[in-house]
Amino acid sequence: MKLKKIGKMSDLEKIWLMTQHVKEDNQVVACKFCDHLTPMLGTGVCDNCWEVVRRIEKFLKSAAGRVYLRHLIDSYESKKENTENDQD
Repeated sequence: MKLKKIGKMSDLEKIWLMTQHVKEDNQVVACKFCDHLTPMLGTGVCDNCWEVVRRIEKFLKSAAGRVYLRHLIDSYESKKENTENDQD
């Protein structure tokens, strides 16, 4: 089988590296924040959510960070309301 090289690693090598933290029995749980499946049984948090949780407090110390997050939340809520109204 010929493997496509991306950078210095093949696709197969990258997949192997990404799956090294998965236990042999391949158990997964739903992330407690976003419900994506994660092999992180101890924390119950996927990689993306773990990064957010780990960094959010420092980000919130910045006034600009708080403004940006408020904007994102407002945009999300506005889109959600528009979607719900379109379904009615």
